[in-house]
Amino acid sequence: MSQSDEQFLTDMELAERLHVSINTVRSWRHRKTGPQYVKMNKLVRYPVSAVEEFIAAGRSEEKAR
Repeated sequence: MSQSDEQFLTDMELAERLHVSINTVRSWRHRKTGPQYVKMNKLVRYPVSAVEEFIAAGRSEEKAR
């Protein structure tokens, strides 16, 4: 997939996808513990590929415990 084909999520879309509050998503971003994001002017967007990596990393951590 080329960068121009990348899909992006808003804070709200990410919160809905992960079943967490929007405040949780924003807290992750400020603490730099959530999925990678990009800033487009003042807009924050989460590449779907980064969200999938974030989810996969969480799953692998759970298995390691």
